[in-house]
Amino acid sequence: MTQGGIYHRARAEQLLIWPELRWGNIRPTDVDAFVDFRGDVFVWGEVKLRGKDVPQGQRIAMDNMRKVYADAGRKYLFFIAEHNVPCGQDIRLEDTTVRRYCWHGGYWKDCEILTRDLLSRFVSRFAHLKLKEAKDGQEQTSQEGGRHSQRRRHQ
Repeated sequence: MTQGGIYHRARAEQLLIWPELRWGNIRPTDVDAFVDFRGDVFVWGEVKLRGKDVPQGQRIAMDNMRKVYADAGRKYLFFIAEHNVPCGQDIRLEDTTVRRYCWHGGYWKDCEILTRDLLSRFVSRFAHLKLKEAKDGQEQTSQEGGRHSQRRRHQ
């Protein structure tokens, strides 16, 4: 596996555009980070350049998904993080800073915490998994990992 779970770097650098997919003001959005821990615990994240706001459509989508998970009795974490990494350089998700988050049963809260720390606390508490540190530049996964991680390991 390549660093960061990217298998085809050149393909990952391509932009996915959808100029004709629009229903009034509604159009597709992307998700920067998503992890599914065995269909019971979910993590969604959006990462922006420091000082940039999350567009209204993405905020609405995140709130609507939060409500779906809550109604289904699932545990969830939604977060908005920021970075200040120059163009052309990779952004390490774990080193970004979470500015807002909402987790299982709560409301959006402002904060300033490393994404790694927030995810570690949430996943440990609700998915009962510990974050493993990378060794020698090689990616490590949590014990059992989430569905997303399992799929990627087997590709």
